[in-house]
Amino acid sequence: MARDVMPRIVKERPDVRFQIVGRNPGPGVSALTELPHVEVHANVPDVGVYLEQASMLAVPLDSGGGTRLKILEAFAAGLPVVSTVVGCEGIDCRHGEHLWVTERDQFAEGLLEAIEAPELATEFAERGSQLAEEAYDRSAIGKLACTAVAEAVR
Repeated sequence: MARDVMPRIVKERPDVRFQIVGRNPGPGVSALTELPHVEVHANVPDVGVYLEQASMLAVPLDSGGGTRLKILEAFAAGLPVVSTVVGCEGIDCRHGEHLWVTERDQFAEGLLEAIEAPELATEFAERGSQLAEEAYDRSAIGKLACTAVAEAVR
């Protein structure tokens, strides 16, 4: 994303910065700091600090499995999200309601659309936050687990 998407975004919006925050980035990811507008933050003790500073979360995944906890963290932090279909697998969210979902080859356009529509981004972030609270916080998951156990016992 940093090598193909960021130059297209920076051309339109030179004020944009792309921050990669994660655990144990490989040499290829670490080398991205050489690019303008790109920062890599490895093994941070608290990702919440970066979520507070961010204006949105980009999830350009085109492979992988499992639930995308980063999206739920962004929703809980009230951030708008732009993702690929693969990037938001496992989360009961919808394009145009909770986030922007775009094809990988159209990711720059999806990000620019989100950047240029701050009111809509705020609406999506509010709905994403509500979804995270109602369906994915500990009490919601606990209720689902209790229901599943009770049904299994029956």
